[in-house]
Amino acid sequence: MKKIVLIFTFMLLLPASAFAGRYSMGVDAWVVFWDSAIGSVISDNLDGFIQQELDAQVGVTIDSHTISTDGKAGKGLMMGPSLTWETNDRTWAVSVAGMCSAIISQKIDSSGSARSGMLYIPLTVTSDIQLTRMEIQTEGRYRFLKYFSAFAGYQYMYYNIDAKFKGGVAALYTTSTREATVTSNIHFPLAGVGVEYPVFSWLTLGLDIASGYMFADAEAEFDGSKGDIDIEPKMGMMAALKGVWKVSKTFEITFGYRFQYLSFDMTSDVDLDADTVTPDKTSKKETFHGIVFGGRYRF
Repeated sequence: MKKIVLIFTFMLLLPASAFAGRYSMGVDAWVVFWDSAIGSVISDNLDGFIQQELDAQVGVTIDSHTISTDGKAGKGLMMGPSLTWETNDRTWAVSVAGMCSAIISQKIDSSGSARSGMLYIPLTVTSDIQLTRMEIQTEGRYRFLKYFSAFAGYQYMYYNIDAKFKGGVAALYTTSTREATVTSNIHFPLAGVGVEYPVFSWLTLGLDIASGYMFADAEAEFDGSKGDIDIEPKMGMMAALKGVWKVSKTFEITFGYRFQYLSFDMTSDVDLDADTVTPDKTSKKETFHGIVFGGRYRF
């Protein structure tokens, strides 16, 4: 991680006279909507959590229970700088960009009931998930046939996820809180194609689509138990609708919509489903999407 940050900082400080061509530097923001893999894991395993709470009841016989989840997409904001170099004829371009989350969070509300004889007891669980995400992406692009381009790149993502879920049988005063922490390093080499079209002299619209294999490692801590999460390489994809408004010869406003899809086949040493048996295996997907906007200055 430190090496990547140093390389990124060096490129940002690289003087424009080092290579012939055109340089631009900008800052982008991404309003993110997050449908998380960890949120799906929590939703799937709430039944085991509730069962443990019910098993702990003293003097109450629980015959059965049900629990359902009303999951909502998380949301937040990411921001960061970018630097691009391209040849004077724009045939070749190289860029590096970084983003860090200001805050990304997801809340999941679950409810149900437990039956004890003819009595139905309400069950509630509230899950709060906080994500710290940092990413650095490098890219090389070749433009051809006037409006088209091909590109390849590499994206590194760092995740730190803090999940806390609280609930149980409120009527019996037996609610409890559990916490989980997951850290992950994700490596995502990708390649794709793009198209750009100058709608007006001052406005250009475009679309990029890319895919690649994602490689990742992760560690988890749940209820004081620590362990590794093995993640198999899986295909992922990214797409971006892009717009550039040329305010002047040197300043541009950028805007668009970005979508990212990742898939995880995970084997965990930590007992995530509360069945006292490990390893736990599961397959989950994760999406990030939302509006991107920013500004860019051309030297």
